[in-house]
Amino acid sequence: MKIIVRLAEMKDLLQIVGVVREVFFHDCCFDEEFNVHEAEYLFSRAIEDKNELLAVATIIDGDIEKIVGFVFYQNKPPTNGEIYLNMIGVARAYQGLGIGLRLLIEGDNLAVKYFRDVRRCRIATIHLSTSKDNPVGQKLYLKGGYEVRGEIIGMVGAGNVEVQMIKDIDHSVQYRQGLWNDVTLQANNTD
Repeated sequence: MKIIVRLAEMKDLLQIVGVVREVFFHDCCFDEEFNVHEAEYLFSRAIEDKNELLAVATIIDGDIEKIVGFVFYQNKPPTNGEIYLNMIGVARAYQGLGIGLRLLIEGDNLAVKYFRDVRRCRIATIHLSTSKDNPVGQKLYLKGGYEVRGEIIGMVGAGNVEVQMIKDIDHSVQYRQGLWNDVTLQANNTD
């Protein structure tokens, strides 16, 4: 089985939406049911938007290329040096084969290269949130180089706890340190 991780193209859209429908059915419901047109719009935008990146994991069997997973990143300005990993999924028939980890690692590399080298953004971290009730996902992210940095209670609804995870990319990127202290001092000196 030959697996390739590459940037998504418009020709991949229907297969990507198929994986989304299978793996994230409830997360992608519009008007109380899965709406193919809304999902197509979301992921076609991810392919075309210069501030988003969508990568796919494909299996090559002869002349046939089948998409078995995807990973979706966002880097909406102002970014403050971070990429947000919005969603990653692998079709159920291909889970447990190491495709998710490969997709995560190679997807992260594609995202960093694209946003840093092509879009010229300073990238310090990739971050994500996942449900505390998702130990399989947490284990995948830990293997992929992410660290748990905290939890948010109620982020996605009552009773939900989201685990915040971060992957450090470049420690040399400095946040605008001291910026807010200067603003506070100026605001207090308006006598």
